[in-house]
Amino acid sequence: MASIHPPLRSRWLVPAFVLLFLIISATSTWFYQKEKARAMDAVAEQLKAVSILLNRQITNWREERFSDAKVFASSLQRNHELDMVINKQPGANLSAVAGRLHTWAKSYRYHDTLIVDTQGLVAKRYDAKPGTTYLLRPDQHVVARWRTLDSAKLQVALARALGSQIGQA
Repeated sequence: MASIHPPLRSRWLVPAFVLLFLIISATSTWFYQKEKARAMDAVAEQLKAVSILLNRQITNWREERFSDAKVFASSLQRNHELDMVINKQPGANLSAVAGRLHTWAKSYRYHDTLIVDTQGLVAKRYDAKPGTTYLLRPDQHVVARWRTLDSAKLQVALARALGSQIGQA
């Protein structure tokens, strides 16, 4: 009578292939998980580096702006000529003050601090009357407005706009 069971040599092939398949599957899954974790770590490191770089850039930009504002404000505080021009005192030298403002515009990159409104557009937009003075942020937000300017009020408004950073040099 013939045996219905396969010969002994072929019995071990099916379990061997199943075992080989399980080993390859387990190894592939382990390798995939390890590579995925390595890739995620690399992405996290890159994002961290970008975050640190952007944080430094923002911090340096803010420090530069505060330094510029401190130079500008300290020059205003020591400038008696400007006080005399603002308060219309006798002997005020308007040309010297204008010259200093133009120098600041060239030297300290304050090219947008001094607005000369030749067509009256700014005056219309901000309801400026003769003698009106505005303290504006770069984004055109009005920080303060005076119909007649007082230099002490200008210093207070400038300090407030800078977060009282001026006196903490």
